[in-house]
Amino acid sequence: MADNESPPESPPESPPESPPELALVAAQHGIVLHHFDTGRVCCEMPYEHGVLQGEGKMYYTAGTLYATETYARDVLSGPTTLYYPNGKLQAELLYVDGLLEGTIREYFSSGPQESVSEYRKGRKNGITEVYNEAGVLESRKTYLEDVLTHTERVPPPSKP
Repeated sequence: MADNESPPESPPESPPESPPELALVAAQHGIVLHHFDTGRVCCEMPYEHGVLQGEGKMYYTAGTLYATETYARDVLSGPTTLYYPNGKLQAELLYVDGLLEGTIREYFSSGPQESVSEYRKGRKNGITEVYNEAGVLESRKTYLEDVLTHTERVPPPSKP
């Protein structure tokens, strides 16, 4: 935690919950701010004539960025990026009409890539590669409609 940052009000790993007052902003236009009980900004939601549209931001209770999300016509549609409380990249996601789609990348809190997965219409489909924190590929898992169909362990690279 940075010297100038106060301790979190709740565990920093807890992402913000969607505020219940989202339903009350139907006539909003522009960036609408929602706050935690402490007064800190929870999220910045982009509205165009009462419809979620554009890039929104969500924050941990400590004030650090948790996620950037892209909305189109009130649903997640476009890139979403998640961050750990320390500010490091946690995941890169892509949504189409509210469902995960395409290549999804997840990262360890220390920085290296943890996994790469393929999604179609919100379900894992295809190969997921899983890495250790040293960045070495450990396994390939094959999914069909979110069901694991095959796991291949990848032997560690041989040393010269």
